[in-house]
Amino acid sequence: MEETGTKRANAPGPDGMVTISGNGVAKPPSVTIPPDGQVEFTAEDPGPYLLQLFESTNKYFPPVFLVLTPNNPVIVQAGPNQRLTECPYNVILATAEGKKRAATAGGGNKIIISS
Repeated sequence: MEETGTKRANAPGPDGMVTISGNGVAKPPSVTIPPDGQVEFTAEDPGPYLLQLFESTNKYFPPVFLVLTPNNPVIVQAGPNQRLTECPYNVILATAEGKKRAATAGGGNKIIISS
């Protein structure tokens, strides 16, 4: 019988990790992953933060944000056919209710999808 809630021994982990700390600074600010790869975002301080993802020209973004709270990582995944492109993102400090409060330090954050 198959067990539920157990991670497979060979299950892949994220291809990149970004830590948000000290007024929303992303470390590292850029991370490179393969097509179909994953990036895990974690918060080191109370936050919470909103992650605003943009398309590669940095002009358009979806009408929703990802919410990042302490001890609750967020994983994003590149599409399997995405190659040689970038996904810029902003880190925004939010209220405890998850509402947008203020843009944070830094800028120039991006996920780079390789070939």
